[in-house]
Amino acid sequence: MTFVDQTMRTATVAVQPSDLQALATSGPAVIAVREILQPMTNAACPSGDFVSEGVTQLRAALARAQFPVDGRGVTVGILSDSYDKLGGAATDVTNGELPGSGNPCGNTTAIDNLIEGPGGSSDEGRAMAQIVHDVAPGAKILFASAFFGESAFAQSIRDLAAAGADIIVDDVSYFSEPVFQDGVIAKAVRDVTADGVTYFSSAANSNLIIGGNRVASYEAPAYRPTSCPSAINSIYTGSTFDCHDFDPGGGIDALYNFTANGNLRYTLGWSEPQNGVSTDFDICLTNSTGTTAFGCAQGPNITTGLASEVVSGTGSGTLAWVIVRYESTGTPRLKLISHRSALTAVQYNTSAGGDIVGPTIFGHNASIPGVTVAAVPYNNSSALETFSSFGPALYCWGPVDGPTPSGPLNPCQSATVDLAATDGGINSFFPPGDGPPYRFYGTSAAAPHAAAVAALMLQGQRCLSPDGVKNALNASGRPVGSAPVDGAGAGLIDAVDAVTAGDCEAPAVNIGVSSGWFRTPVVSAAASARDNRVVTDLVCTGVSTQPVTGLNTTSAAQSWSVTGEGRYTVDCSARDLKGNTGPARVDLGIDMTPPVVTCRPAKLPFRGPGTVRAGVSDALSGPAAPTVSTRVRTNKVGRFTTTLNGADVAGNTASARCRYSVAVMPLLKGPAKAASGARKKFKVSRLPSKAKATWTVKSKGKTVQVTKGKANKAGVAKLKIRFSAKGKYVVSVKSAGASTRKVVRVA
Repeated sequence: MTFVDQTMRTATVAVQPSDLQALATSGPAVIAVREILQPMTNAACPSGDFVSEGVTQLRAALARAQFPVDGRGVTVGILSDSYDKLGGAATDVTNGELPGSGNPCGNTTAIDNLIEGPGGSSDEGRAMAQIVHDVAPGAKILFASAFFGESAFAQSIRDLAAAGADIIVDDVSYFSEPVFQDGVIAKAVRDVTADGVTYFSSAANSNLIIGGNRVASYEAPAYRPTSCPSAINSIYTGSTFDCHDFDPGGGIDALYNFTANGNLRYTLGWSEPQNGVSTDFDICLTNSTGTTAFGCAQGPNITTGLASEVVSGTGSGTLAWVIVRYESTGTPRLKLISHRSALTAVQYNTSAGGDIVGPTIFGHNASIPGVTVAAVPYNNSSALETFSSFGPALYCWGPVDGPTPSGPLNPCQSATVDLAATDGGINSFFPPGDGPPYRFYGTSAAAPHAAAVAALMLQGQRCLSPDGVKNALNASGRPVGSAPVDGAGAGLIDAVDAVTAGDCEAPAVNIGVSSGWFRTPVVSAAASARDNRVVTDLVCTGVSTQPVTGLNTTSAAQSWSVTGEGRYTVDCSARDLKGNTGPARVDLGIDMTPPVVTCRPAKLPFRGPGTVRAGVSDALSGPAAPTVSTRVRTNKVGRFTTTLNGADVAGNTASARCRYSVAVMPLLKGPAKAASGARKKFKVSRLPSKAKATWTVKSKGKTVQVTKGKANKAGVAKLKIRFSAKGKYVVSVKSAGASTRKVVRVA
């Protein structure tokens, strides 16, 4: 019993079908037994009630309608904070927001959660999974948390790839990643991409515009030493140190002034290889004049081998950053990046004198083999989100690969934003406590939109490499207002154009028949072409054709025919929307004329092997075999006939009555050499039964022996001959009008 309603006087029970009759007649308390029918849900298939507007903005719904794609057969791995720490995943599946057992739209492949996130997480990974499911509802989804440190993050990337991910997407940034080098995370991205996995990462949300300028980073081509403010001198008394000059011109300024009203979080990175750091930089927060220090990030960089410092805190009013070089002499390139700091003014707000201000993408988010995704609001395709991070990023060292420092890249390599996708789409719960309606903003939402479009592209296109995916997505990009490449990359992706541009497989063409010969006056068939996307043309030559049907769908067909005897080559080719061409050819012929069977003369030995042969010729398809034969009996002497059948390659047949004769042809066997005085046995066969046989032995032209004998029933006669003198002897046998002889040399 699962439920009792006292008011309605009903009970819900689970019962075996075989026990229903017993239940219905169990007593007066049971008035009736009624089956509870499974209820329906009201999810809006294929992906629930809350469907991200990115499905429309990126034209994913149109791509699914125009091409038979929904991501089926493609696996997408997601890396974020957590998947189901809040406990809402089961409800999402029931409501069609996620795939899994009980999904009302038939998408029952459950999400495989390899590593759940830590406590206090917000299930941002589940919100990303909803986006993937909205755009590519047929795709399989994997999840692993990226919130257990950089090394664990890198391992999770490899674990997702090993679990079968074709595409991996993350929305995580570690502030301590190298700025001028691929760290352990970016190295994992590089490795799985080399193995064929397409990797997407959010560009991050660190862009900041003040006074029309992007001001969230500062980069100098080299450290410029100068004396330090007084507050720094008091901290580093007794040490060898100096400070960076932020002024790219003729002046000197050791202070990077800014105004803030809240959180501060910065990364300072410099161009030296991890585990090969020779310069120790610190970053200190002071008042605007450098007379009061509020604290410094003073990691022992040469010891740790890390070419970065991370500092965070809060501040209000006008403050300053000071970069200190401690006990070292290097002057490497350096970059200071603000991560969503609450800034209202920045002193150095424009690029000048070789110093660069503004770009904030870095680390694995800007990995060259990966795809860096910017954010465009769901309700305005002509504007980039103001927080969406800009490029470029510069890489001057080979990837981190173990404890040995990597060598330099010469020249340095540049990476920037690759493309843009939707953010702000609706979902069922994220961010928690911020709805309804719940709208997921940030490049964290844009990246899974792009990854899911890639899942549509990869369906049925296993020839598409990660570079091929990136190139096709870039080719689909639409301008985002006036946003430059370093902000929006190739533009806002278009799923229809991306699926088309990513079509790397030509249509498969079937002419309808195999090469060969036919024995009918007309050969007709229907050639067909099938493509994972769209067949735009189908042409068959060398034949009579009917109009093509099914163009601009996944399959097209054209009926064709050939008439009359002869050889024909049928060529058909199909083209898809991308312009890929699939050719096919068959060589066929029509041959209704029988071959010619020509008997060959045959004189066969009595009681010997009996094979009669004939030649077969055909002027069109050629003989199936140039010679045919049959075995006959040779136990009678005389003239006989037999029938031989021949065929051509097409299968036409013909026959001929062939004459042959059987005659006595004695076969004499005995030694070719003998010793003087020896007696040797001789045997003649293939004689008629009981036939008389005359044996004659001659030497030097003279007859030395004549013996008359008789064959046995088997047609065999035997004789022992003594050779009394040396010389050449001729032994001959005559029987039934035929004779045979053998030379014997006696020594």
